[in-house]
This record gives sequence, C-alpha cells and structure tokens, in this order.
Amino acid sequence: MRKNELYFDARITRRYFSLPAFIFFVFFLAIVMALPAGFYGGFNLIWENSGPYVKWYFVYCIVVALLISVVLSLEKYLSFDRHIKTLSSAAKKVAEGDFSVYLPIRHAVNDMDYIDTLFMDFNTMVEELGSIETLKNDFAANVSHELKTPLAVIQNYGQLLQSTELTAAQKEYVDSIIESTHRLASLIFNILKLNKLESQ
Repeated sequence: MRKNELYFDARITRRYFSLPAFIFFVFFLAIVMALPAGFYGGFNLIWENSGPYVKWYFVYCIVVALLISVVLSLEKYLSFDRHIKTLSSAAKKVAEGDFSVYLPIRHAVNDMDYIDTLFMDFNTMVEELGSIETLKNDFAANVSHELKTPLAVIQNYGQLLQSTELTAAQKEYVDSIIESTHRLASLIFNILKLNKLESQ
C-alpha cells in the first residue's frame, strides 16, 4: 500500500484543519494570556509605563499561543487523524473486494486504546467477511458440479428417446427436455466461470 493511496481520497472535500480557525485560536489564546496582566495593572498604565515592552509581551503571547496550537494540532493528527485515514483506506479496499487487509494494533494487548480496539474489531470483521466469501464461492462451485451429473443423465436419456419411434407429441416433449437441459448446462457453465473470475 503506497503512501499516496493511504492518505489521498478524491471523495474527501471537508478537512478537520482550518487555517482561519487556527489563526483565530492563536490570537484568542494570546488575548486570554494577556488579560491577567491588563486586569492587574490596568491597560492604560501598562501601555503608558511599559513603552515598547508591551508590544514584545503581546508578541510573546502570540508565539506561546502558536506553539501550544501547533503541539495540540500535531498531537491530534498523530493520535487520531492519521489512524482514521488508515482505517478509511482499509475499509475502501474491503469494499472493493480485497479481504486480505490487516491493520496492525499499535499497542500491547493490556495497554490498548479505542483506536486499537477499533482496528482489532475491523480485522475480525474482515476475517469473517473473507470466510463468508470463501463459503459462497465453494457453495456455488459444489452445487454447480453436483448438478452436472444428473443433468448429463437426463440429457443422455433424452437423446436415447429421440432414436426411438415416437408420436409427434412425444417427439415435441423430448425435444423440449433436451433443449431445457442445454439451457441449464449453459447456465451452470456460466456460474462456474463467474465463480472462477471472482476467485481470481
């Protein structure tokens, strides 16, 4: 599974990360950090007495808010977004018929989180779906093979009856039986061929 296949999906148009919301959060956090100093000393006194230092204080608040926002966004991506993208890509492959998909658990069994349990349940689901698909293919193949033997017997008896002296009505019945066996044989052949194509 290549990296671009894992993280790119043309259907996705909405993103969790929004740059305007991120910038708003940074400035909001910077203002919240500056409020205690303003309430304690008074905004007018701080602005008049601090001179250029007040500007550096606001710059400091913005930088700290930016660092906090980046750390929170990175933590959200590493602990949530990346794994949801992996799960989405794996689910897409299963929907396309690939039941060999397996998502590795990130932590030990006695130290799992919700993502780990989600991956584990997904693996169980894919395994069950794969076994059902195998049963379906085996059932179609076995039933088709089992039908071929009695069908061949009916067809042989019908051809044998054709070589005997029959009335017009009897001849019509035998021709109808043979024609029906030919149609049924063609249907069985198509089922076997379709089952073989699905297996490949």
